[in-house]
Amino acid sequence: MRNEMAELKARERTLLSEEEVDMKALNSVIDDQTGLLNKMKKLQADHRVSMRDILTAEQMMQLDQRRDFRGQRRGGWKHCPYRIGPGSTS
Repeated sequence: MRNEMAELKARERTLLSEEEVDMKALNSVIDDQTGLLNKMKKLQADHRVSMRDILTAEQMMQLDQRRDFRGQRRGGWKHCPYRIGPGSTS
């Protein structure tokens, strides 16, 4: 599914780079992307629910804590005061 999404995004870029943009084809690609994303999200939700049936309460709590921690780390390095380079605040 990820490969298919990458192909759809490449097709979208190709359509947008043309001098005469075919809006019908572009809208079709966008619809395909949304449908695929919908399928992926449903599979992800199904997987999470099925994990709850397998894991113990303690294991589920540990997994949830890891998910929370991962969310906190996102973008953190970009705003790190010790970082030198583009995007640094120093």
